[in-house]
Amino acid sequence: MQIIVDSREQNLLFVDSKRINKKRILINNRYPQHEFILKKLEEGDYNIPELLDKIVVERKSSNDLYGSIVKGHIRFSDELLRSRLQNKRVYIFVECT
Repeated sequence: MQIIVDSREQNLLFVDSKRINKKRILINNRYPQHEFILKKLEEGDYNIPELLDKIVVERKSSNDLYGSIVKGHIRFSDELLRSRLQNKRVYIFVECT
């Protein structure tokens, strides 16, 4: 399975390091059965080619979500609205420790 990872994502989920090969594929030893493609996504942090025009997958830490809602609320709202106008479903995964 191919998984697209936004090139601006700081702490990569699923991937040990941000080493990439010439095809912009992340080197991944933890999940060798998947191909992680580093690419700028207009919305979201992760996606798969088959659902790129249907869904947006956003990953947030609890602090990041708080900041998006309280401080960066206009930018976050704009991103949600843009996705909605394109008839995309938005999935937000919140990581809490």
